[in-house]
Amino acid sequence: MLFNSYAFIFLFLPVVLAGYFWLGRRSNLAPVIWLALASLVFYSVSNWQFVALLLASIAFNYLIGYLLIAAKLAPAARFVALSVGVAGDLVVLGIFKYAGFFAANLNALFATHFVVNILLPVGALAYTFQLYFDFSGYSDMAIGMSLMFGIFLPLNFNSPYKATSIVDFWRRWHMTLSQFLRDYLYIPLGGNRHGSLLRYTNLMITMLLGGLWHGAAWTFVVWGALHGVYLCVNHAWSNFGPKVAPRFEKAANLAAFILTFLCVVVAWVFFRADSMASALSVLSKMADPSNIAFGRAEMAYAVFIAIYVAIAWFAPNTQEIMGYDHKNRKVGENFEGARLRPLYLYAAAAVLAFGILGIQQHSEFIYFRF
Repeated sequence: MLFNSYAFIFLFLPVVLAGYFWLGRRSNLAPVIWLALASLVFYSVSNWQFVALLLASIAFNYLIGYLLIAAKLAPAARFVALSVGVAGDLVVLGIFKYAGFFAANLNALFATHFVVNILLPVGALAYTFQLYFDFSGYSDMAIGMSLMFGIFLPLNFNSPYKATSIVDFWRRWHMTLSQFLRDYLYIPLGGNRHGSLLRYTNLMITMLLGGLWHGAAWTFVVWGALHGVYLCVNHAWSNFGPKVAPRFEKAANLAAFILTFLCVVVAWVFFRADSMASALSVLSKMADPSNIAFGRAEMAYAVFIAIYVAIAWFAPNTQEIMGYDHKNRKVGENFEGARLRPLYLYAAAAVLAFGILGIQQHSEFIYFRF
């Protein structure tokens, strides 16, 4: 079941929403249980075979969390509990997400014939903007639906193509993943506390694992490695590069913006390609001027790209428009004076109608599998 499907919009969401508020008038615990059950139903519609595995994983991690937080264990026992929890999750992840990847590489190296077939979801300008609007829309829909239940989710997307450096890009793109990688990989590895060499090593390890998190394929590994290199170069330039004179600051920022965008585009080719060969083929064609064409179809395509560019680079994002403030739990204050004006009501109704009428085919979000 997808967010952009009639079944979700007109059946599942209204039933869950009505049940949540009806139960909320009677108990504080009941609506929480209702949402948990609804989440299991949502998951099971597409992957009912793995509901038992999901429940077992939830119970296991809840037990580990209880031992670490509520149980008064000695430091040594806490360390054992933490180690068991991390090892257990990694074993499950390794079996169900990466077993096929490792088997394929063993077969290629040693001419063996291991077959692993475990089905488990894990959730170049064309690549670039398809990914941008896909992730932006998915994040906005998740935040909007959570607000229906009175839940403020953290921001996950903040106009990343306006970034003027790769460091800035990762503060704007998949912000929750960036924070997780920083807090649970980069900093525990030592972060920047032990000199430049180890800092760059920690950055590379973090981004390689971040790439592999997205999927069990060498294309994701290369994507992570590229961003690791980008971050190392970015930090090295900030520490050792020449200072820009004030009169050249605007030109330098424009150059940094363009270079950042081009680096991101190159990396996206590996992220979206189904193999290393196809990624290299796309990059070689991008670099070959003889492949440039100006036919009618190409011109029409360029118009759409120009529209996408204008929205991604110059338009305000949804949290700026809606005044979404996760820290202070506020939203919509920008519309206090105009909320009930007919023009705004008609515009909102028109956008909703066009969005619903546009659902004409099965179109799974790219990030749905992550």
